[in-house]
Amino acid sequence: MVYWEATVLRTQNVSLHWPTVTGTILQSSRTYVPNWRGGHYRVEIIYRYEVNRGLYSSSQMSLWSPNLSSYDTKGFVSARPTGSQVTVYYDPNQFANAVLIPGANEAENGLLIAMGGLSVIAGLVGIVMRLRRQPVLEALLNTPDAQTRTIKMRKADIEKGINGSQIFILSSAVFGMIAVSVIMIPLSNGPILEGRTAISVPHPIMAVATVLGCVFFLFQAMRELRRVKCPLCGNLLNKSVFTKARCDECGTRIIFKDPHA
Repeated sequence: MVYWEATVLRTQNVSLHWPTVTGTILQSSRTYVPNWRGGHYRVEIIYRYEVNRGLYSSSQMSLWSPNLSSYDTKGFVSARPTGSQVTVYYDPNQFANAVLIPGANEAENGLLIAMGGLSVIAGLVGIVMRLRRQPVLEALLNTPDAQTRTIKMRKADIEKGINGSQIFILSSAVFGMIAVSVIMIPLSNGPILEGRTAISVPHPIMAVATVLGCVFFLFQAMRELRRVKCPLCGNLLNKSVFTKARCDECGTRIIFKDPHA
């Protein structure tokens, strides 16, 4: 994701340095596209321009969104009525490739790059934690009592930890999705467009509250997961342990000390 978005960002920003020419709007309108989310508008603009005595026409608005689909374009279209003159940025290596809005949607690409970076960090943390556990696991598997070793755990604690962690993880995911939606609202209209109408941005407190809610429930889930860890190797147990009565990682037999287990 990081590599792809960085490449897209670099490729789209090249258009900032394209030569320009004056073009003419042949058609200018907005079309409503219904969908399951309630629908959105897209730009229906066709413009003509001349380069080296050759006439070209295009309907591409930008490299990051050819028809500005789902963006706030009412002011953008009204500022470019049929017959008006516009500045056209064209690719010097391919004259037919042109845009009216040069550059990239840096905010959106930057957010996706950040998300990719966080994914890389999360993966590295997981690898490091696994590598730290590996010597302990190997030692447990190679001890003379590996086949007969037993530990005692409470079945009720494991069930409570599994159920509690699932609820908290789900709650954290819900708050996380709300936080992403709130943060994405200012980015959903892309770069500043000429004549763009103002959009309502949620209060920053809402964004902070949802992020804090996501983090809070994530930490609560981590606390609950401590109940379901194998005391010896740290492996996270699941409900299959109630039938296997063994840890899947170190093979230790688990004896449930509940009165009615």
